[in-house]
Amino acid sequence: MPPAKMGGRNAERSRQSTCSFADRIATISITTFFSLSSSVQDQTCLSAYILHDSRTDNLRVISIGSGTKFISPSSTSSSTSSSSHPPSSIIRDSHAEILANRAFRRFLYDQVASPSTSTSILDQNFSLPPHFTIHLYCSSSPCGNSTIRRWGKNKTLNFDPSLPLWPLTNTSHTKINPMGLKEGQFDLLCKGAAPTVVTATSPPLPLPPPLLCFPIGTHPASFYKSSSTASPPLSCSDKILRWNVVGLQGSLLSKFISQKLFITSVTIGRKFGFEHSRRALCCRAENMNLSPNHVSLMTSSVKFDDGVIEEVDGANFTSTSFAWYEGAVEMEMLDGSTGRRVAGGPSVLCDDSLRVAFRNLLGKLELVEGGDDDDDGSSYADFKRAQGSKIYNEEKKELSRKLRRS
Repeated sequence: MPPAKMGGRNAERSRQSTCSFADRIATISITTFFSLSSSVQDQTCLSAYILHDSRTDNLRVISIGSGTKFISPSSTSSSTSSSSHPPSSIIRDSHAEILANRAFRRFLYDQVASPSTSTSILDQNFSLPPHFTIHLYCSSSPCGNSTIRRWGKNKTLNFDPSLPLWPLTNTSHTKINPMGLKEGQFDLLCKGAAPTVVTATSPPLPLPPPLLCFPIGTHPASFYKSSSTASPPLSCSDKILRWNVVGLQGSLLSKFISQKLFITSVTIGRKFGFEHSRRALCCRAENMNLSPNHVSLMTSSVKFDDGVIEEVDGANFTSTSFAWYEGAVEMEMLDGSTGRRVAGGPSVLCDDSLRVAFRNLLGKLELVEGGDDDDDGSSYADFKRAQGSKIYNEEKKELSRKLRRS
């Protein structure tokens, strides 16, 4: 990359790594992404799921997502979507962390269909063998709670050369002091600015309490507690928190994968703060009498974006998103403003495609006739409630209930 010009600034500040394993995670995520796509322009965010094999110390990228856009509920509702582009064919949330997770779940469908092969990460009981661990990379701190620089002070990070792999969590993830409950210390946040438009069919939403603290570009999920208005997607911090309570496998795959799949570590690039990240991604659930999976949290000096931003223009985040998983024919190029492929047509990661993958898996396992022509017309959310794991669905519901403001 060229040196910074007059009036410009580096897209990412230099920072100190936690350990060499964090640099390995960042490096393999970034190099894999750029090896799959040469069309990246402007600024974006990257996320990836990586598998570590303790027998060989090998890292293997399982899925990748990049993007920063999402679509408002009004743009994907049944009343505004055309019959050729139903809501279930559109990816509403194209943030990197969400696309990487969708791609990871799509990869798991293939794994359940063919367990115990040479490339499988699941055994014949659809469980993750103990020598495998799952790791998450985020090029920037996930949007939402982890970006709130309050209710905790971060310590100066020093590189630890003695760590063979990732830091342990048994002493660093202590219970959080609930000092800012009235300010929204543990609250769920939705993406986007708070809605202000009131129509004849939508009652006004309540104003937030004056002390409530939430980052620009988000607003409290509690706005929708007593409203019929559809809520935007939850922030990425909240989604990762959910996965650290109920597992990565999702409701439908929980029918087969009875053992929860958890992230072992999260490596974050830009804007990393240990105290804020542990609060956002796992520890706040413990304050609500839940039992989260505590993830090892790290940062890396390896930069995803080593470019220069002109101060006159500022950062220009592209609407183009990318998604890929091991076994995919190619990396998908998506339009984050439409939730569909740039070349046209729905993504292999959209709700319709995941529903078909589930139906086909049932057919392959001879539990029901497969195919995509047995859809009962229900929404994907209703489909998951009806067909998915009841235990998973109840845990997910309980998590949302406890983290929404009373």
